[in-house]
Amino acid sequence: MKKAYISTGVIILVFLSIGIVYILKRNNTPCAQFGKLHPEYGELHLFTSQELSSYDGIKDDKTYIGFHCIVYDVTAGKDQFYAEGKGYHYLVGRDATKQLEIFGGDIIESKYPKVGLLAE
Repeated sequence: MKKAYISTGVIILVFLSIGIVYILKRNNTPCAQFGKLHPEYGELHLFTSQELSSYDGIKDDKTYIGFHCIVYDVTAGKDQFYAEGKGYHYLVGRDATKQLEIFGGDIIESKYPKVGLLAE
């Protein structure tokens, strides 16, 4: 009788596949509908991408990041992470959902205050 063995590579591949599917399905709500589906955010300011781009820490002292249709004020972490020349400056002033899906989004969601919603 032969024993069946599952290689470590197959196990890793299965978990990676599950993770990718989770990430892709996590938030498929278009931002234009997000506020209607989540009335608890109804009082927040609605940001266009052009308006959000002015909150890059250069044009305005405030530093904002869009993630999953919500705009977060990351000014408190500006000097350490988000100022011009720092490692995460490329994320500010825009919707950074794609970049933060894999790593960092949970930190943004738990650490920084919500200040608005993305209009598109």
